[in-house]
Parts: sequence; C-alpha cells; structure tokens
Amino acid sequence: MGDEKVNDLMRANAHRPVPEGDGPSGVEVASSPDTPGRPERWLWHIRLLDDAPAPSDGKVTLSLGQDRTLEVTVSTGAVRAGVQLIDVTDSQLLDRDEKERVALIASSSTAVVEGRHVLQRLPSVNWVP
Repeated sequence: MGDEKVNDLMRANAHRPVPEGDGPSGVEVASSPDTPGRPERWLWHIRLLDDAPAPSDGKVTLSLGQDRTLEVTVSTGAVRAGVQLIDVTDSQLLDRDEKERVALIASSSTAVVEGRHVLQRLPSVNWVP
C-alpha cells in the first residue's frame, strides 16, 4: 500500500444488483470505480448480500442478521478493508486516520450524520471524506 496515489471514484446512489454469477445475490451499494467498464483500476466494493459469500483474500464480511451479510472486498495491494458494527444509542464520535475512507451504513434504523445528513436504513451509504 506504499505511496501510490489512489483516486476514489464514487457517486451517490450508485446501487445496482450484484451481477449474476458473482457470488450471492444482493445489492452493490458502493464501489471504486463507481461504474463497471471504467478504465480506472478496480479498488474495492461494498455489497449487502442475501447469503454469506465464500471467503477469499481481500474480503471482509459481517452478518447483519435476517440472512443479510455486509461484504467489503478490496484490491489487497492498494486498499485495506475493515468492518465494524457499532450499536449507537447516543452521539458517536468517529476518529479516523487522515487517509481512511469511511462508509456508514444504517442497518436497523435511520441515523443523522454531522447533525444534518439523514441516513436511511439499508442500503443507504454516507461517506466520511
């Protein structure tokens, strides 16, 4: 993960069905690049799946219950993945490294981010730049 410059290409509301034959059915909620067929190097994707995917290098999963799985898959040479489930009952402060990208996904109810962005329940994503 050296000093190579990596450009994230992200677009809001870029949800699309997981392509048939590319693992369990579900919805891709974010990826970089954000559109299939772009010339930029593939870096990562985040998917909400209807079943648990097969394990592999560069893939991190988290069961959300009710047969839903959050999957983060990355290009291991350029990106590092991590998934954390937080039970928010009060205000939560997010502390992250300057180079980290954080995707917030509300799995059980709505959330308000930065006091003004309403994050709807799955499969909405809010980016913390």
